Amino acid sequence: MLVTLQGGEVDDCGDHLVVRSPRAPEFWWGNFVLFRAAPTPGDLGTWERAFSAGLPHAPHRTFGVDATAADASGCTEFVAAGYDVDCSSVLTASRLHEPPRRCAEATYRALDLTNPRELEAAIDVQVANASPSSLPGHGDFLVHRMESMRALQEAGHGAWFGAFVGGRMLSGLGLFTDGSGIARFQSVDTRPEARRRGLAGALVHHAGAHGLAEWGVTTLVIVADPDYHAIDVYRSVGFAVAETQVQLERAPRLPPAA
Repeated sequence: MLVTLQGGEVDDCGDHLVVRSPRAPEFWWGNFVLFRAAPTPGDLGTWERAFSAGLPHAPHRTFGVDATAADASGCTEFVAAGYDVDCSSVLTASRLHEPPRRCAEATYRALDLTNPRELEAAIDVQVANASPSSLPGHGDFLVHRMESMRALQEAGHGAWFGAFVGGRMLSGLGLFTDGSGIARFQSVDTRPEARRRGLAGALVHHAGAHGLAEWGVTTLVIVADPDYHAIDVYRSVGFAVAETQVQLERAPRLPPAA
């Protein structure tokens, strides 16, 4: 949904979809192949050939699995070939309730991403929350992605929201929809020094309630690491696990040393 809203392309090839983002060829998860069934032993070669046919110039390899009961059990062959496998929980909600804990001193609101200061504040929260192991160029990627989010917000497809204390943005997230009734959360981030204060839960509730009331949304979708505490934050406002998202990725292979 988000790829197509941002000008991407989706080709239906029967047992899989090829997803392309011509404006962001370096974005791995904007250029990937989505299979309708989980991998089974012997699928590695078939999947890689499908990727090469659909995305011949991409140096990376990224596969998604569109199967509600998928897990990592059939990915052994991919792991042996250098792929990282990620299994995330997909949570949905059709209504929300107030979080058990809320930072009362914070202001929760949508940002104006056409304002350079607000756009920069949204990027800064994500940079502060980035993993130390992030790939080089991650900061540039965040800037590019937020420019895309700004364009979506201007087109009326959603908004970026922030939690502010003393005028400083401490937590942020995006919520976007194509008008079909489904809205997808993006990048729920809180500055490390501001965690455990009830900011993220309150902001998820604020943004989700806005989407349900103002945008005709019927299903809110958020993806989380099943082993990270954030999933409990989402559950605390009414989300429940609906399925598992399986992703396989392999970084571009470096040429052999001379």
